[in-house]
Amino acid sequence: MKETLIQQAEIFVSDLFERQLSPKNYYHNIEHTRNVIDTVMLLAKMENCTAHDTLLLQLAAWFHDTGYVKVDDGHEVESVDIVHQFMKDAGLSESDLSTVEQLILVTKIGEEPKTLLQKIIKDADCAHVASEDFIEISDRLRLELKYKKEEEISELDWLKQNKEFIFKHKFYTTFAQVKLQPKKEMNAYELQKKINKIAKKEGQ
Repeated sequence: MKETLIQQAEIFVSDLFERQLSPKNYYHNIEHTRNVIDTVMLLAKMENCTAHDTLLLQLAAWFHDTGYVKVDDGHEVESVDIVHQFMKDAGLSESDLSTVEQLILVTKIGEEPKTLLQKIIKDADCAHVASEDFIEISDRLRLELKYKKEEEISELDWLKQNKEFIFKHKFYTTFAQVKLQPKKEMNAYELQKKINKIAKKEGQ
């Protein structure tokens, strides 16, 4: 059941994004979704999750941004509606459905995770802050916001926003705190270097 359900989820979400996701979603797209799934799998293994819990994490990861096909703000709630449509005939218990729903909702910025599974998906969703490609990935989000909000964001302002985001961000799982936090701190250091360089050039 596990492999079949996850395969069905992948097909469902991939098709949904291909048909309905805005081309302006330079960041919140199938690539980001797959990255979250990869990190969820890694963290689930490192945190010794059961096979069933890992299944629920994978389902939530596949669907956590599907609401973007309808709205940007509040997309998490729409994502829950979409996953309910998908899972109504999946044979999962009400408890499992509730768990997946809560895993999706906790990915909203500002929400504090309470359970281990929530901590895992929360860390996975923002793991790009510890990526070697952080600047490049961040630029895709900047492009997405630029075209959706139809307003230009200067490079310096964007770097400062990223610095603030990293400063406020925290990892919750033990593995992420040990292995990803140092990489995040290195990215914060590189961000500051870029900010200093541009500010000096602009005489700020």
